[in-house]
This record gives sequence, structure tokens and C-alpha cells, in this order.
Amino acid sequence: MGSDKAALDWEGEPMLARVVRVVAQRCDPVLVVAGATSAAFRGIDDIRDRAAPGIDRSRVHWVTDEQEGAGPLGGLVAGLAKAAADGADLA
Repeated sequence: MGSDKAALDWEGEPMLARVVRVVAQRCDPVLVVAGATSAAFRGIDDIRDRAAPGIDRSRVHWVTDEQEGAGPLGGLVAGLAKAAADGADLA
């Protein structure tokens, strides 16, 4: 694809912003996991500002996937580890 899917525009907002907004309607908190070099983290301030208008930003937790080359599984491990550390009952 050549670009970070999280930053792709979807009906006037980044894809990640749309997902956060929709998920936040049912989940609290929302965990967003991305690699440190992804566009999601390079443009994190813009995405944070646009991700959840009207949603308390403290409800959205940003987790860095530190496992280079592990692909989506590495992100899943990072997200589940954060959820467990935060005492989540369900992830």
C-alpha cells in the first residue's frame, strides 16, 4: 500500500480517528497500539486532536509496540500486556 493505514483519510478524518471514535462508544478505556515509527505515532498530536472530539482524551491510552518485525501479533501482545497491567477484566 505504501502508506500507514491508520493515517488514511476516511470521509474527512484519519481512519484511526474514526475507529477510536466508534470503539469509544462501547469501550472505556480504548487502547491504541502502534509501532514507534508508524504514522500513527509520527502524527500522534494531530490524530489525538481529531480522534475523539467530545471524548475525554484520558479514555484513550496510547501503547507503543516495541517488538520490531513481530507484525500484528507483536501489537496484540503489547495491547494485551497493557490491558492486563491496567487490571482489565476483558480485552
